[in-house]
Amino acid sequence: MNTLQRGVGRLAAIRYPYESQPDRRKARALLIIGATFVVVGAALLIFNTTQAQDVSEMTVPFLSAVIAWSGAIASYILVQTGRLRAASRAITLAYFLAVSLFIASTGADRGAVLAVAIVVVLASALLSTTEVGVWAVACTVTILIIDQLQKAGVLTTQEVTFDLVVVGASTLLVDAVALWYFSIDHNAALREAIATARRLRATARISQIAAATLDLEVMLGQLVDQIREQFPNLYHVQIYLIDEAGAFADLQASTGDIGQALLDRRHRLEVGSQSVVGQVAATGEPLLVLEGDPLHRYRLFPDTQAQLGLPLTIGERLTGVLDVHGKHATALPPDDVEALRVTANQLAVAIENARLFAEQQRRAEESQMLLKEAQANLAEVERLNRRLTRQAWDEYLETLEQEVIGVTLDRDQTHADTAWTPALIRAVRESRAVAHEEGDRRLISAPVQLGGEIIGALEVELDAATASSDALEVVQAVATRLALTAQNVRLVEQSQRQAQREYRLGEIAGALQGQATVADMLSVAVSQLGRTLGAEHAAIRLGLRHTDTLFAHDQPDDSNGERGD
Repeated sequence: MNTLQRGVGRLAAIRYPYESQPDRRKARALLIIGATFVVVGAALLIFNTTQAQDVSEMTVPFLSAVIAWSGAIASYILVQTGRLRAASRAITLAYFLAVSLFIASTGADRGAVLAVAIVVVLASALLSTTEVGVWAVACTVTILIIDQLQKAGVLTTQEVTFDLVVVGASTLLVDAVALWYFSIDHNAALREAIATARRLRATARISQIAAATLDLEVMLGQLVDQIREQFPNLYHVQIYLIDEAGAFADLQASTGDIGQALLDRRHRLEVGSQSVVGQVAATGEPLLVLEGDPLHRYRLFPDTQAQLGLPLTIGERLTGVLDVHGKHATALPPDDVEALRVTANQLAVAIENARLFAEQQRRAEESQMLLKEAQANLAEVERLNRRLTRQAWDEYLETLEQEVIGVTLDRDQTHADTAWTPALIRAVRESRAVAHEEGDRRLISAPVQLGGEIIGALEVELDAATASSDALEVVQAVATRLALTAQNVRLVEQSQRQAQREYRLGEIAGALQGQATVADMLSVAVSQLGRTLGAEHAAIRLGLRHTDTLFAHDQPDDSNGERGD
């Protein structure tokens, strides 16, 4: 079979650059049929020349040979110029005319029917379905017309030395060769379609896995196993990722026991090293290495006869290398290489998506941590503000020498009152405005809050005509305004007291500066302090000589009974 194919290939040399394999096969088949027409036509003339009794017997064979040769020449020219459809029509028409001429001269017998049927067979191999139908109708009509013309005596039959059946059988052989050649093309197309479907399933499956998880480690492990499963010619698959420095390719996923051993020892290859992965990582270009290549050094994979490295790139950025191994030199045909390139592109996108997702997760975790820290800091600030607020009001009340400041309204009269009623206590305890009843009294109480710290409370007794919901909002609003206003007034009072202290300190300082001696200054100082602070006793001492003797009884003894240093 291979020998015959090579012979046919040499016979049908094509100069026109057909792009598709089916077109190239059809062109060769047309050249073979045309060449056979030339041979059959020449044999017909030679046979009839030796057998003919006179020149008239040479007319039909000569015209048939000329028609066949003309069709072959026209078909050859059209094939070499890239017009396959026109060449198919020319060769079919030439055969039809030659056969019709024989039928018209010899009679529309069973041999004629066989010869015309071959026209339909030839058309079915070369032309479209519609044109086959047209030729079938044309052949049938032609036989009927010739038969009627012969019966009417318009056409006369003659004996020819070259039997029409022999011519039909020869041409049938040509058609058989053509059909055989086309069956090869159809089988090849079928195999290619099956292989293409397998590759499409493989890439689709790989895409599904890549889209199913964003965990990079899990995804890469599943992908290398799936690539090895979907491409039967491969026995080992690995994925390397380039480190952040761009100096090394780190193994991230690998198949088999050897691959697991490499993963356990954190296998890596230097970018630019004398290895397939190192070269692909350095150049960013695919690299196919077969046995005998200088890079063919597989100490870890001795069964490898073909290795392919494919870059994993996003735009212009190289992220890693897909490394695949086959046990045979033919394990990586061009179509599989192209499918693996598509797979590598899918891998690169999936890896980038997983990395972006991991980065977003990391940033989300950092943001969450920062949010928690900010919330904790805010809570601490609020706690500190509440403590300072409480401390400031405690100090303020101490300056007033009071624990509570309070006022009560009773029958349009206000008077000082520091007692805490149950309603006031409830508002402080629940930290919210509440409406409740005490016997026949309708009360609303609300806490007075400043920066989250409760500094007091207020209550109001409602009459029968006042709605509790409206009053509740009013009391709460008044409590809020009261807290802010009380804080402002306290700050003003504090500022005034501070100003008074500063003024008094200024007076004392002025009085001290006006003294002529230290003793006079000390006398003025104790007098001014006593008057300013209302103190009945004050004392000042200057000078620390002999302090060791004065303070000896205040010093602790060490373990040896000596005075401490």
